Amino acid sequence: RGEIAGTGRTWLILAIAIPAALTITSGGPLRLPDAEVTQAALQVIREEVSEALPRGEVLFYDQRQLLTFGSIEGVPLVPDYEKKYMADKGLSGDPEFYAPFYRDLAAHRFSLIVSPPLELTWQEDHPFSEEDEVQVVFIYRPMDEYYEPIVKLDAVGVWLLVPRGAALLEGAP
Repeated sequence: RGEIAGTGRTWLILAIAIPAALTITSGGPLRLPDAEVTQAALQVIREEVSEALPRGEVLFYDQRQLLTFGSIEGVPLVPDYEKKYMADKGLSGDPEFYAPFYRDLAAHRFSLIVSPPLELTWQEDHPFSEEDEVQVVFIYRPMDEYYEPIVKLDAVGVWLLVPRGAALLEGAP
């Protein structure tokens, strides 16, 4: 009985120690942008959203917390096209799920899309490569086909996308 308890204790210690060791060795300190950079980026997003709203819907594909916590107001959330939800659907093996999204992109349904930087290639050599593949193949490439960045806020990982050609029509650089 003592031997069984000792074996159980060993397994318990290993069950705790191994994930902790992997986290410590593979992780690093969280590095956030300076508050000034974050506030400046938020101001740019607010301005672009307020300019885009009269022209049509604004999609917060990413950064939905800005809506949830009231940092940006007056923009309805489009829950079917939220980043985590769409990635989960892709991982579940349902590519037909994206058909309405592709139609909406082609029709330029959104006057502005708040997105992470569009990565158009994916890396196979890391733990989340399957999720990255879904994002690149099913989401980022189609977005890139119909939308282009008008603002790149790389310091905070946000791009603001408009329908292709819209920036030229508005006289933007």
